Amino acid sequence: MPSPKFNLEPAVVDFLERMAAVLFPLQSWIDQKAYTPPGKYPWRDGKPIAPRELGIIAFIEGLFASAPAEIHLLERFNKAAADPLTFCPIGDMQRWRAVRGLSSKPRFGIVESGNLPLVDGKPVVRETLYHDYFPVLLQALADAQAAPSFSWEGFVDDLSKDQSAFWPVGAPKSSAFVWQFAKDCLRAMLSMRNPVDPPEQIALLIELGEHRRVGNAYGPQDARKDVEDFMKRYQEVANMPVPEGEGIVAAVHPPVGSPPITKRDLAYG
Repeated sequence: MPSPKFNLEPAVVDFLERMAAVLFPLQSWIDQKAYTPPGKYPWRDGKPIAPRELGIIAFIEGLFASAPAEIHLLERFNKAAADPLTFCPIGDMQRWRAVRGLSSKPRFGIVESGNLPLVDGKPVVRETLYHDYFPVLLQALADAQAAPSFSWEGFVDDLSKDQSAFWPVGAPKSSAFVWQFAKDCLRAMLSMRNPVDPPEQIALLIELGEHRRVGNAYGPQDARKDVEDFMKRYQEVANMPVPEGEGIVAAVHPPVGSPPITKRDLAYG
């Protein structure tokens, strides 16, 4: 697969790739962790890997294409935030809630889910968030690099904690960008929509020992095979003699239809 072509300015691409390398030091993590995945991979054979090889920036640019849909959702979000029950299909919701002992004033708690791009606690369209931050980030970087003892690790760490001496007064919190970018990087590396070839495309999943993949499909024959394997194992266990002293005993919980349990179950209950 050819290298992705970015619509972002080269300075922005370089900035994001360097920030991703600080937030996700993949190679040093791979080198020190105990689990070694089966197979041979370039990053385990002398070719270090970094987030830039995983197509993260191209993935994020792809997310920008959903801006029109996000704008529509943001409008719906704002209506629901003002009146949490505005889209509820149940008639007479106040009575429905009162019968169940619920407050007459429902709370809109979607923001706390952490699934929304936020700035100062308010949801924003991802493309807007990124492009509003780019000029401020690049200026802060230029000022930081002009100072002595600059390091990318220290610069990114300060941004993540809202402690950068080079962050403009009055600008949105630098941490809001860092953590949103970190979440989007993880989405790229875990959801496999990053436009690079395997095995780099799924390097993180390989190293995590995660075998689920986008596009996996299972048909009826797979279900039949799983049932056959289960029944075979069940028959093996069912025909095993019960160890002495571990016969069926009365349940110790209320009789609600649960099957009887063994003394071993009681021991571990």
